[in-house]
Amino acid sequence: MYCKHCGAEVSDAQASVCLKCGVRVGDGSTYCPKCGAKPDPMAIICVKCGYELKKPNKIKAMLEDKNVDPTTFVGAIKHGIQNYANFKGRAMRAELGWFYLAYGLVAILAWIPILGWPLFFVELGMICPFLAVTARRLQDTGRPWSYIFFFLIPIANIVFLFIWLLAEGQKGTNEFGPEP
Repeated sequence: MYCKHCGAEVSDAQASVCLKCGVRVGDGSTYCPKCGAKPDPMAIICVKCGYELKKPNKIKAMLEDKNVDPTTFVGAIKHGIQNYANFKGRAMRAELGWFYLAYGLVAILAWIPILGWPLFFVELGMICPFLAVTARRLQDTGRPWSYIFFFLIPIANIVFLFIWLLAEGQKGTNEFGPEP
């Protein structure tokens, strides 16, 4: 067996800690624990011996994918979740529309008795991305993110906020950044 951190051979007698680097044998992901080869950091199997290095995490891989088109339904959801705390920059109308549609579908499906509780927590988890996409969209139309507080005013939120959100974004670069 080989250390996953430094690649040194580890005997069965010292199986809990590598004597060369002091790291626990199961920790690290630099070297193959079966053959000691140094695989590609993105590899999920060792090409030398076929050992499964790590189980692929499909959700993590989907969220880390940087080639996202926010003008599609799935792309807007990915982009919104990836930028859940990014209140800077700008967002296109398509990104806002698709993300609002997804949020609305989750909110409606949360009323179904069997699916309700899990989807309620998904909906709660989507609040911060919802606010971030809205703030970025306001900035795309040339308004500061603080206008998001118009959501708190009954009836005025529909009149002002949705007219502003549906307005065409400013061309080129504005005070909030380049055009998305």
